[in-house]
Amino acid sequence: MLLALPSTGLSSSVRLPGIPCISMIIGKPKKLKINLLLKISKMPAEIQKTEDILKTFKNNLTALYGEGGSGKTTLCLMATAEKIVNSQKVIYLDAESNFSAERFAQLLENKEKINNVLVLKLKNFNFQHEQIKKLENIKNISLIIVDSITHFYRRLYRRKPEIARAMLGKQLSILRKISKSIPVIITGQVYSDMNKKILPLGNTIIKKFSDTLIELEKEPKRKLIIKKPEKKAFYFEIVNAGIKII
Repeated sequence: MLLALPSTGLSSSVRLPGIPCISMIIGKPKKLKINLLLKISKMPAEIQKTEDILKTFKNNLTALYGEGGSGKTTLCLMATAEKIVNSQKVIYLDAESNFSAERFAQLLENKEKINNVLVLKLKNFNFQHEQIKKLENIKNISLIIVDSITHFYRRLYRRKPEIARAMLGKQLSILRKISKSIPVIITGQVYSDMNKKILPLGNTIIKKFSDTLIELEKEPKRKLIIKKPEKKAFYFEIVNAGIKII
């Protein structure tokens, strides 16, 4: 079901099959950068300039992974807020009920823009699969977020690992194709290997399809680590306005 948000009020709209009330102006989407970290304070020069990190978030498939509470959803909400401020539309597929209207409102200067985010609550992995397939020909959306893409995958993998892997691969293949014209961010749950190393669930598949891979650490200090395409890292705090570099 969709989160109850104000109507978009668009004069011309189309209905995406299987996703009621998602409206958009008909036309070709522009290629836009994901300014994930636009609202953060300047980071120390000895770590990395903000501008250099922003170059990483362009039209591609960005995967964020980390333990619960590590900041994945906060970054997704920041990316969403940045898009809708400019009256652009964002589709947010929410598998874990992570989207909080109250938290999101803290990131918005213009609260009236909240109607530009279209939130779809995912019910299971099959439902998630069908909705992602229906996004293949989506238009007039500036950003797509799936938070988290491996929540329901984990459940199916325990019973039918081969089917789960095939479905996740198909979903990521579709999202990768979409990301060439519309930026896509996915978040993922994690697991520990035999060496106690934290890895994204569906590790091989996630790494194969993601253009940008980011790990978020919570302990002993919050840290954002860009693993791909080039390695960079910095420490941060989660604050009301999003994240703050320390």
